[in-house]
Amino acid sequence: VVEDLVASAGIHENRVPEALRVLDKLERFGEEYVVKELEKLGASTEAAQKLVERLKDGLEDFEPKSEKSERGLKRLQEILDLLKSAYHVDAQIDLAIVRGLGYYTSTVFEVKTPLVEVGSVAGGGRYDDLISSLGGPRLPATGMAIGIERVLEVLKASGSVQTRKTTEVHVLPIAGDKNVLAYALQAAGELRRLGVRTIVEYSQRSLSKMLEKALKAGARFAVIVGPSEISSNVVTIRDLEAREEFKLPIDRAASFIKSRMESMQA
Repeated sequence: VVEDLVASAGIHENRVPEALRVLDKLERFGEEYVVKELEKLGASTEAAQKLVERLKDGLEDFEPKSEKSERGLKRLQEILDLLKSAYHVDAQIDLAIVRGLGYYTSTVFEVKTPLVEVGSVAGGGRYDDLISSLGGPRLPATGMAIGIERVLEVLKASGSVQTRKTTEVHVLPIAGDKNVLAYALQAAGELRRLGVRTIVEYSQRSLSKMLEKALKAGARFAVIVGPSEISSNVVTIRDLEAREEFKLPIDRAASFIKSRMESMQA
Protein backbone atom coordinates (compact mmCIF):
# COMPACT_ATOMS: atom_id res chain seq x y z
CA VAL A 1 0.00 0.00 0.00
CA VAL A 2 2.74 2.45 0.97
CA GLU A 3 4.82 1.49 -2.06
CA ASP A 4 1.81 2.41 -4.21
CA LEU A 5 1.64 5.83 -2.55
CA VAL A 6 5.39 6.37 -3.00
CA ALA A 7 5.13 5.53 -6.69
CA SER A 8 2.28 8.02 -7.08
CA ALA A 9 4.66 10.72 -5.80
CA GLY A 10 6.83 10.23 -8.88
CA ILE A 11 9.62 8.26 -7.21
CA HIS A 12 11.15 5.57 -9.42
CA GLU A 13 10.61 1.98 -8.27
CA ASN A 14 14.38 1.49 -7.87
CA ARG A 15 14.39 4.17 -5.18
CA VAL A 16 11.31 2.99 -3.29
CA PRO A 17 13.37 1.25 -0.54
CA GLU A 18 15.21 4.53 0.08
CA ALA A 19 11.92 6.40 0.21
CA LEU A 20 10.56 3.94 2.78
CA ARG A 21 13.58 4.52 5.00
CA VAL A 22 12.93 8.26 4.75
CA LEU A 23 9.25 7.89 5.64
CA ASP A 24 10.22 5.80 8.65
CA LYS A 25 11.85 8.94 10.09
CA LEU A 26 8.71 11.07 9.92
CA GLU A 27 7.92 10.89 13.64
CA ARG A 28 11.51 11.51 14.73
CA PHE A 29 12.59 14.23 12.29
CA GLY A 30 9.34 15.84 11.18
CA GLU A 31 7.63 16.71 7.90
CA GLU A 32 10.11 19.31 6.64
CA TYR A 33 13.01 16.86 6.79
CA VAL A 34 11.03 14.08 5.09
CA VAL A 35 9.83 16.36 2.27
CA LYS A 36 13.39 17.51 1.52
CA GLU A 37 14.68 13.94 1.48
CA LEU A 38 11.86 12.82 -0.83
CA GLU A 39 12.74 15.65 -3.20
CA LYS A 40 16.27 14.25 -3.41
CA LEU A 41 14.73 10.94 -4.52
CA GLY A 42 12.85 12.54 -7.40
CA ALA A 43 9.57 13.79 -5.96
CA SER A 44 8.45 17.36 -6.51
CA THR A 45 7.86 19.50 -3.43
CA GLU A 46 4.11 19.35 -4.00
CA ALA A 47 4.12 15.57 -4.51
CA ALA A 48 6.27 15.02 -1.41
CA GLN A 49 3.99 17.17 0.74
CA LYS A 50 0.94 15.39 -0.64
CA LEU A 51 2.51 12.00 0.16
CA VAL A 52 3.16 13.03 3.77
CA GLU A 53 -0.43 14.26 4.13
CA ARG A 54 -1.71 11.06 2.56
CA LEU A 55 0.19 9.01 5.14
CA LYS A 56 -1.38 11.01 7.96
CA ASP A 57 -4.86 10.42 6.53
CA GLY A 58 -4.45 6.65 6.76
CA LEU A 59 -6.68 4.57 4.51
CA GLU A 60 -9.42 7.18 4.24
CA ASP A 61 -10.54 7.39 0.59
CA PHE A 62 -7.56 5.27 -0.47
CA GLU A 63 -7.87 3.84 -3.99
CA PRO A 64 -5.41 1.02 -4.84
CA LYS A 65 -3.60 1.67 -8.11
CA SER A 66 -2.06 -1.77 -8.55
CA GLU A 67 -3.00 -5.40 -8.01
CA LYS A 68 -0.26 -5.71 -5.39
CA SER A 69 -1.62 -2.74 -3.48
CA GLU A 70 -5.14 -4.13 -3.68
CA ARG A 71 -3.96 -7.47 -2.23
CA GLY A 72 -2.12 -5.64 0.54
CA LEU A 73 -5.17 -3.60 1.44
CA LYS A 74 -7.36 -6.69 1.57
CA ARG A 75 -4.85 -8.56 3.73
CA LEU A 76 -4.52 -5.60 6.08
CA GLN A 77 -8.28 -5.48 6.56
CA GLU A 78 -8.31 -9.22 7.33
CA ILE A 79 -5.66 -8.70 10.00
CA LEU A 80 -7.59 -5.83 11.56
CA ASP A 81 -10.78 -7.91 11.65
CA LEU A 82 -8.95 -10.84 13.28
CA LEU A 83 -7.34 -8.62 15.90
CA LYS A 84 -10.72 -7.23 16.85
CA SER A 85 -12.73 -10.46 16.81
CA ALA A 86 -10.14 -12.79 18.35
CA TYR A 87 -8.22 -10.49 20.71
CA HIS A 88 -10.51 -7.45 21.12
CA VAL A 89 -7.71 -5.18 19.93
CA ASP A 90 -8.65 -1.99 18.09
CA ALA A 91 -5.50 -1.47 16.05
CA GLN A 92 -4.92 1.88 14.37
CA ILE A 93 -3.64 2.27 10.83
CA ASP A 94 -0.53 4.42 10.59
CA LEU A 95 0.89 4.36 7.08
CA ALA A 96 3.99 6.21 8.27
CA ILE A 97 5.10 3.10 10.15
CA VAL A 98 7.10 1.42 7.43
CA ARG A 99 10.00 0.15 9.57
CA GLY A 100 12.52 1.01 6.88
CA LEU A 101 14.36 -2.30 6.84
CA GLY A 102 14.54 -3.80 3.38
CA TYR A 103 13.57 -7.36 4.30
CA TYR A 104 9.91 -6.75 5.21
CA THR A 105 7.53 -8.12 2.58
CA SER A 106 4.06 -7.24 3.90
CA THR A 107 2.38 -5.85 7.01
CA VAL A 108 4.54 -4.20 9.66
CA PHE A 109 3.44 -3.08 13.11
CA GLU A 110 4.49 -1.30 16.27
CA VAL A 111 3.06 -1.56 19.78
CA LYS A 112 2.62 1.60 21.85
CA THR A 113 1.07 2.36 25.22
CA PRO A 114 -0.49 5.52 26.67
CA LEU A 115 0.94 4.69 30.11
CA VAL A 116 4.41 6.11 29.48
CA GLU A 117 6.07 8.21 26.80
CA VAL A 118 8.69 5.76 25.57
CA GLY A 119 7.78 5.39 21.90
CA SER A 120 7.06 1.89 20.68
CA VAL A 121 7.63 -1.02 23.09
CA ALA A 122 7.60 -3.67 20.35
CA GLY A 123 7.66 -3.90 16.59
CA GLY A 124 7.93 -6.36 13.75
CA GLY A 125 6.26 -7.64 10.63
CA ARG A 126 6.34 -10.16 7.83
CA TYR A 127 9.58 -11.07 6.02
CA ASP A 128 9.05 -14.08 3.79
CA ASP A 129 12.33 -13.76 1.88
CA LEU A 130 14.70 -13.21 4.80
CA ILE A 131 15.58 -16.84 5.52
CA SER A 132 16.30 -17.67 1.88
CA SER A 133 18.41 -14.51 1.50
CA LEU A 134 20.65 -15.85 4.26
CA GLY A 135 21.07 -19.22 2.56
CA GLY A 136 18.14 -21.15 4.00
CA PRO A 137 14.95 -22.46 2.37
CA ARG A 138 12.19 -20.10 1.28
CA LEU A 139 9.78 -20.13 4.18
CA PRO A 140 7.00 -17.80 5.30
CA ALA A 141 8.14 -15.86 8.34
CA THR A 142 6.93 -13.24 10.74
CA GLY A 143 8.35 -11.97 13.99
CA MET A 144 8.83 -9.13 16.38
CA ALA A 145 11.25 -7.70 18.90
CA ILE A 146 10.53 -5.98 22.20
CA GLY A 147 12.43 -3.28 24.03
CA ILE A 148 13.16 -4.83 27.43
CA GLU A 149 13.84 -1.52 29.19
CA ARG A 150 10.69 0.03 27.72
CA VAL A 151 8.52 -2.92 28.72
CA LEU A 152 9.88 -2.68 32.27
CA GLU A 153 8.93 1.01 32.36
CA VAL A 154 5.40 0.10 31.26
CA LEU A 155 5.12 -2.66 33.88
CA LYS A 156 6.28 -0.27 36.59
CA ALA A 157 3.81 2.40 35.47
CA SER A 158 0.95 -0.11 35.51
CA GLY A 159 1.87 -1.40 38.96
CA SER A 160 2.42 -4.91 37.62
CA VAL A 161 5.91 -5.24 39.08
CA GLN A 162 7.58 -4.07 42.23
CA THR A 163 11.13 -2.81 42.09
CA ARG A 164 13.54 -4.51 44.45
CA LYS A 165 17.18 -4.34 45.31
CA THR A 166 19.40 -5.87 42.67
CA THR A 167 21.70 -7.49 45.22
CA GLU A 168 21.44 -8.25 48.92
CA VAL A 169 25.11 -9.03 49.57
CA HIS A 170 28.33 -7.58 48.19
CA VAL A 171 31.37 -9.82 48.61
CA LEU A 172 34.46 -7.62 48.83
CA PRO A 173 37.92 -9.12 48.22
CA ILE A 174 40.35 -6.49 49.55
CA ALA A 175 43.58 -7.64 47.94
CA GLY A 176 44.44 -8.30 44.31
CA ASP A 177 45.51 -11.83 45.12
CA LYS A 178 44.30 -14.99 43.36
CA ASN A 179 43.79 -16.80 46.66
CA VAL A 180 41.68 -13.94 48.01
CA LEU A 181 39.55 -13.87 44.86
CA ALA A 182 39.06 -17.65 44.93
CA TYR A 183 38.00 -17.45 48.58
CA ALA A 184 35.59 -14.61 47.78
CA LEU A 185 34.05 -16.53 44.89
CA GLN A 186 33.61 -19.55 47.14
CA ALA A 187 31.75 -17.42 49.69
CA ALA A 188 29.57 -15.90 46.94
CA GLY A 189 28.80 -19.37 45.60
CA GLU A 190 27.52 -20.52 48.98
CA LEU A 191 25.27 -17.48 49.25
CA ARG A 192 23.86 -17.95 45.76
CA ARG A 193 23.24 -21.62 46.46
CA LEU A 194 20.90 -20.51 49.26
CA GLY A 195 19.11 -18.08 46.95
CA VAL A 196 20.75 -14.89 48.22
CA ARG A 197 21.34 -12.32 45.46
CA THR A 198 25.07 -11.72 45.57
CA ILE A 199 27.71 -9.82 43.62
CA VAL A 200 31.51 -9.99 43.92
CA GLU A 201 32.95 -6.48 43.77
CA TYR A 202 36.39 -7.19 42.37
CA SER A 203 38.27 -3.92 41.98
CA GLN A 204 41.42 -2.17 43.12
CA ARG A 205 39.52 0.41 45.13
CA SER A 206 39.80 0.85 48.88
CA LEU A 207 37.52 -1.02 51.25
CA SER A 208 35.75 2.21 52.23
CA LYS A 209 34.95 2.95 48.57
CA MET A 210 33.62 -0.57 48.01
CA LEU A 211 31.47 -0.35 51.14
CA GLU A 212 30.13 3.00 49.95
CA LYS A 213 29.18 1.46 46.61
CA ALA A 214 27.46 -1.47 48.36
CA LEU A 215 25.38 0.96 50.42
CA LYS A 216 24.37 2.96 47.36
CA ALA A 217 23.37 -0.27 45.59
CA GLY A 218 21.04 -1.11 48.48
CA ALA A 219 22.94 -4.16 49.74
CA ARG A 220 22.15 -5.18 53.31
CA PHE A 221 25.37 -7.10 53.95
CA ALA A 222 29.00 -6.91 52.93
CA VAL A 223 31.22 -9.97 53.15
CA ILE A 224 34.84 -8.87 53.47
CA VAL A 225 37.63 -11.20 52.42
CA GLY A 226 41.34 -10.51 52.78
CA PRO A 227 44.58 -12.31 53.67
CA SER A 228 43.79 -12.21 57.41
CA GLU A 229 40.39 -13.84 56.82
CA ILE A 230 41.99 -16.59 54.75
CA SER A 231 44.63 -17.31 57.40
CA SER A 232 41.89 -17.59 60.04
CA ASN A 233 39.54 -19.51 57.70
CA VAL A 234 36.73 -16.98 58.27
CA VAL A 235 34.96 -14.14 56.50
CA THR A 236 34.00 -10.79 57.98
CA ILE A 237 30.27 -10.09 57.70
CA ARG A 238 29.16 -6.49 58.06
CA ASP A 239 25.48 -5.63 58.49
CA LEU A 240 25.35 -2.30 56.67
CA GLU A 241 22.08 -1.17 58.24
CA ALA A 242 22.54 -2.38 61.81
CA ARG A 243 26.25 -1.45 61.72
CA GLU A 244 27.22 -4.78 63.26
CA GLU A 245 30.14 -6.99 62.34
CA PHE A 246 30.68 -10.74 62.67
CA LYS A 247 33.46 -13.18 61.84
CA LEU A 248 32.35 -16.67 60.85
CA PRO A 249 33.81 -19.69 59.05
CA ILE A 250 32.99 -19.64 55.36
CA ASP A 251 30.79 -22.75 55.62
CA ARG A 252 28.57 -21.01 58.21
CA ALA A 253 28.55 -17.49 56.80
CA ALA A 254 25.97 -18.07 54.07
CA SER A 255 23.43 -19.78 56.33
CA PHE A 256 23.96 -17.06 58.97
CA ILE A 257 23.18 -14.29 56.47
CA LYS A 258 20.22 -16.21 55.07
CA SER A 259 18.66 -16.77 58.51
CA ARG A 260 19.30 -13.16 59.54
CA MET A 261 17.56 -11.91 56.40
CA GLU A 262 14.59 -14.20 57.01
CA SER A 263 14.26 -13.00 60.61
CA MET A 264 14.21 -9.38 59.42
CA GLN A 265 11.39 -10.17 56.97
CA ALA A 266 9.30 -12.05 59.55
